[in-house]
Amino acid sequence: MSIGCIALLFLSCRISDQDSAEIVADSGLDYVHSEISLSQEVVWRSVEPAYATGGELVDINGDGLLDFVVSEGNDMEPGYIRVYHHNGEMLESEASFVSSKAQFYGHVSTGDLNGDGWSDIVVSKFLGTERFDEPGGVEVYLNEEGSLPLTPSWSWDGAYTFSLTLGDMEQDGDIDIAVAVGEAYFNEPDVSFILCNDGSGSFFRCWEDSLPRYSFDVSFCDLNRDGWQDIIFAHQGEGHTIRWGNAEGFSELPDWQAQGDGFEGNTLDWGDINGDEILDIVVSDNNQLGGSGTVRAWCGPDFWLCWESQDDKMMQSAILLRDFDGDGDTDLAASSWWGALRIYEQTEEGLSLEPVFVGNESEIVAEAFSWGAMQKVEKEIFVGSGMIEIPQRRTIASIQKGVFAGGYLFGEEIEAQIYVLDKMGLVLTDWEKYQGNWMFVPEPME
Repeated sequence: MSIGCIALLFLSCRISDQDSAEIVADSGLDYVHSEISLSQEVVWRSVEPAYATGGELVDINGDGLLDFVVSEGNDMEPGYIRVYHHNGEMLESEASFVSSKAQFYGHVSTGDLNGDGWSDIVVSKFLGTERFDEPGGVEVYLNEEGSLPLTPSWSWDGAYTFSLTLGDMEQDGDIDIAVAVGEAYFNEPDVSFILCNDGSGSFFRCWEDSLPRYSFDVSFCDLNRDGWQDIIFAHQGEGHTIRWGNAEGFSELPDWQAQGDGFEGNTLDWGDINGDEILDIVVSDNNQLGGSGTVRAWCGPDFWLCWESQDDKMMQSAILLRDFDGDGDTDLAASSWWGALRIYEQTEEGLSLEPVFVGNESEIVAEAFSWGAMQKVEKEIFVGSGMIEIPQRRTIASIQKGVFAGGYLFGEEIEAQIYVLDKMGLVLTDWEKYQGNWMFVPEPME
């Protein structure tokens, strides 16, 4: 099956009645493998000592190659925003962009915040300068035609936030920021909130949770495909939650909350894990503070507990849902603190209960994954309107009309170029200070 055919199949079930999309220039490339096979060889490592946490592959300088944006610090030692630019052959091992001031950064997200077609950076500042005695906040770095400022273009302080996400809550064509709030070691729970975009890349608080909680990850996603983005939170000490989006915004109370116990949410993601063309959610629940130590999935549309990893319990952390074997369905990459990279494959019975691939490197302290083309590959022209889920969560190469964030395109008119799934690499961040960040690739990668 060609990439174009795969994309059209996904488009047929991932747009609402009022939205439209079309691939107008199909690359015609085939990318199909019968099994998941990543090389055990680590093909890239960064060299700076740092407690790396967030990470995303995105083209920062507009040269058609994906760069790696990393946020450092976590709760251990202040670090920087770094960009490892692609040099034409591979990511540089030492970042050529480094922000000016070290902070206790959490996770990072990228998207076009001011509608100029360039990828901007938004990062959670987990702690303030007094560490656990001072809350952090949110920083925005607006891309200036391929160059990033050394200091934030916009910032806000006043919350312990480990993660955030980008989307369009209001469907106004401007990218908003949802902020997960909570620090569970030494501080009381707090309310998560949304910062709405004023259209220029500045933000104001426009929604907040009705109850204080410990929330460690968040995602926008149109789970029920009604044309409005919903919001998902991963919590610690209580069930993960979903609120349905609509023209009035989000409700104060969750519309769905996971039942049971063992909740210590570290990372969440969404995708179709069982092939029924309905979106599901997956959460890694750590066990440092009493969580289940497993990765669990709740399947739509009713979001019942439908899958749980059956290998050893551990301090689960980074997860990512993508098509790692190129067969058109969604697989799961997972790792932990001081563990190995694992991949669970989707089959006719759903996700495998145990990993089909386990990396040889068993001491990775993983915090974030990103998956993208690591060489120059073909692109497809994609046009549409409204809110469109990008086929297979592929990476944007360039955009001429509309804006993008979080696996979606938004706008009254959309025209974008999307990378095909070829020459792929899986990168991850590692907060063991002297290990660097890592890249694994499918085997062989020519």
